[in-house]
Order: sequence, then structure tokens, then C-alpha cells
Amino acid sequence: MKKVLFITHNFPPAGGVGVIRIVKFAKFLPEFGLQPIILTSNGYTAIEDQSLLLDLPKNLEVHRVGYSDPAKIKIPLLRSIWMYFLSPFFCFPDGRSLWMKNAYKEALDIIKKEKIDLIFSSSGPVSNHVLAYKIKQATGVKWVADWRDEWVIRPDQNVFPTPFHKMLALKWEKKIIAAADHITTALPLLNDYFRKMTDKHKFTGITNGFDPADFSELSYQKTNEFKILHAGVLYGTGKNHVFSEAIQELNLSDLKVEFFGPGHYLAHAEITKKMQTADLLLIILSPVDRPAVISGKLFEYMAAKRPILCLSPESTATAKMVKNLKAGIVVAPQDKEGIKEAIKNYYEAWQKNELLPPQIDLTPFTRRHLTGKLADVFKEIV
Repeated sequence: MKKVLFITHNFPPAGGVGVIRIVKFAKFLPEFGLQPIILTSNGYTAIEDQSLLLDLPKNLEVHRVGYSDPAKIKIPLLRSIWMYFLSPFFCFPDGRSLWMKNAYKEALDIIKKEKIDLIFSSSGPVSNHVLAYKIKQATGVKWVADWRDEWVIRPDQNVFPTPFHKMLALKWEKKIIAAADHITTALPLLNDYFRKMTDKHKFTGITNGFDPADFSELSYQKTNEFKILHAGVLYGTGKNHVFSEAIQELNLSDLKVEFFGPGHYLAHAEITKKMQTADLLLIILSPVDRPAVISGKLFEYMAAKRPILCLSPESTATAKMVKNLKAGIVVAPQDKEGIKEAIKNYYEAWQKNELLPPQIDLTPFTRRHLTGKLADVFKEIV
């Protein structure tokens, strides 16, 4: 089997949608004749999810690189000062860059010992790509760089403390795109932006998806409560205050809204069950326009076979997918009256037992199918 070195700072027991993407690739790649070997860290993680460890192949080789991560400081105030004030100024490209020195040495040892055929790095953090760039320069091993989100052009997060930091980031973004042998993205429209940096034809969109094994146990059963569920982080300016005001003004006594994310986190194995028993699944994106963005939760929402209320600008790829696949209703995040009307329509359908599941061909979004696309990229390169 060809051997692929995965470079990923975050890996189980760390949790989160980005980690799930890596876990599912590692789970299914051996079916396509490729052996993943993981290089990861022992650094700080905001979310832990032990259930993801159960998805990994039993013989998966995982190398965990130790380093002193200030983000692991146990005093919350000091940790916050480091992560939100000091790290953005003094760590480039991000606060995870401190692991690169030790990880670089470990990577060279693994490549030599295991005769690695290919390097695969996935961001964020972008330090994964910077590390992979340096490894490629030293070894000449082929490299695929996977982008799960925008970096320099992300409009709804101020990730750069000064114009100098942004200029340096743009320089490195161009270096990564030019040096990688292939670029994969979870946001296919992001490839249009990257193509402006190189004349090489080496871009493949591989969205996030869902694993049918995570949705095999439950089927929806109506209860005496109309349950709306949101899974995951509310990023940037994608806050829920307009939605909350709409809920308060509707004042429906048998309506229940649950947000699961940091502070109220459920293991992935548990949240997929919650999705299947909800009446309505909620996506809230930033009102700031991000045309390429595809919410990672969208695919698992569709797999749960429950209708979706998507609060998003209509220009986003998320909104377009919801509309094109007839998976639910799209309303602008700040349109309180539109939100109220959509919830009321769903609520009335629920009362009449007419809240029907969307009918969608989910085959293109299964993790096995998507890993097959990644395997094709790997095989073409090596």
C-alpha cells in the first residue's frame, strides 16, 4: 500500500468538524489501497471527543509530538491573554506554530523510516501547511494541501492583528498554493480564488460529508414538543440574537430550542442521535457575505432526514445547496419576520403531522465516496 503522512495538529481525542473530516479520511483510505500515518500534537484543544477514537482503524499508526503549548495553561485568565492577545502578534501563522520545530524532526524520521509516498496537510490551523511546505522543501515528497476554510480572505473574522501580519499571510498563502502538488478544498468555490495564484491545473473540491454508520440506529418519532436543534460553534458575527428574539416573540409554549457546542458539547456519536430526533435543524451563518462557505453540519443534517432552517445570505454555497436540494428554507440571518414566518410554517406542519423529511440523493456526500475522490487525487500524484 502507498503510505500517506497526514499532518494535522488536531486529532482525536480532540473533537470538532475539522477533526471529523480527517478521521473519516483515515477510516476509509485503506479501502482504496492507501495507508494513512498520522503526525499530530499533544497541544491544547477546546473540545474533546473520545467517541471519534472508535472510528479509527485499529492498526492506524499515530505519532504524537510533544511540545510546550502556552494554551494549556490551567489558569483561564492567563490562557485567554495568551490565545487572544499575545499569540496573534507573536506566533505565525497561528498559535499552533510552536509545535512545528519538534514536528518537523519527527516528520523527517517518519518519512525515512516508513518510505512515505505522499504528504497530506489540512488546515486550520494553517501551521499544518507551513510545516508541510518545509518538509516538502527538505525531502521532495509529493504534497497535497487541504483547505477547510478561507484564510486571508475570510471576511467575518479579524484574524490578523496588523496589516503586516496580513501581508505576510498572503505571501505564505501564495507560497503554499504554488508549492503543493495538488490543492483540495472543502469549499469548492475557494478553488476559484486559489487559481489566480498559479497556472497549474491542480484543484479538486471535496466537501465535508456524513458517514451512514453514524445514522443507522434511530428514526424520527414525534413528541409533545416542537424541537429545534443547532449543532456546533456560532462563528464570527453569526450570533443568534435575532433568532432568539424571533423565538421569544412567537411565544410558543411547546417549542424547545437546543444549542450544542462549546460549553454544551456532546460527543459526535450523541449529537447525530439528537439530530435524528429533532423536528427542525438550524444553521446560522454570519450576515457578512462569504460566498464559498458550506457549513460542515449541512451534510449530517441532511443525513438525519430532518428539515433545515438555514439562516444565511442567499449568496452562500450553503444557501444554494439547501435550495437546490430542497433540504429546507433559507432566510437572511437578520430577517426577524422572515425567521418567525418560517418557524411558524414548520410548527403548523408539525402540529398537523405534515412535517415531511426532505427527499435527497445523499450518495455524493457519503464519507466513503468523498474519500474515494481524495484517493484518486493521491494515486494520480504518486
